[in-house]
Amino acid sequence: MKRIIMAVLAMGFGFSAFAQPIAISFSDFTEIVGSMQIQGFSSPFEITEEEDEFNRYAATFLNTKDFVYVKLDPRKGGVVWQDAPYKLGKWDAEYAFLRTQATLAIDLPAIEAVLRISSNKFTDQADLEAIAWQTGLLDRNFAALRWPDEIPEAFRPECVIVDVERVESSTEGYTTEYFLTVLMSKELKQSVKRLRSQYEDNGHYIVFSDKTALTSQFGHLDDLDTCCRDDEKLVISFQIP
Repeated sequence: MKRIIMAVLAMGFGFSAFAQPIAISFSDFTEIVGSMQIQGFSSPFEITEEEDEFNRYAATFLNTKDFVYVKLDPRKGGVVWQDAPYKLGKWDAEYAFLRTQATLAIDLPAIEAVLRISSNKFTDQADLEAIAWQTGLLDRNFAALRWPDEIPEAFRPECVIVDVERVESSTEGYTTEYFLTVLMSKELKQSVKRLRSQYEDNGHYIVFSDKTALTSQFGHLDDLDTCCRDDEKLVISFQIP
């Protein structure tokens, strides 16, 4: 069993789940910034999409002498903070003031983006936070997908599923494999620990009563405790006999 599962780990998880494009479209971003009402500014002067390895979006609000920039940049694995971040809602954020303008950066792993608000008019931290909340992105959640029927309810950890891939299994004794992209949470960690205590736990995978096997992209299930922050994406896999 160990040889089979480790082969699945090597082949199935040969990619990174952390470098992904922004999980909202440019048209969604355009709609978001177009509906914002910022005191002293009319509708966005310019909305742009910069095409790179991962696209980035920006909206510019202008009046005669002032500006507000609203930007979405790809996380590309995470944020490098200049100082210790603070919590804005449930998200990590950092405020900075330099000369004549202030910037608020907010890490949004649930949509694989960093939201940045910059302005020379609104330089107080609270003002930039209010603009950030206007975007609706700080309380935006993925619409959770349903669990595949082939995975018994008793074998499912508690988590939000954002993507499902089903493939035929090439592993002897198994017919189907599911790759589930899920969001990290306290509930996911706790439910995996519960499953490990109830079924055969081999460290790198759990084998259930019907020989269904659960693995994660990180190799050892202990790594789920430290691999990710809440709402970051990771991939778990089920092998179905």
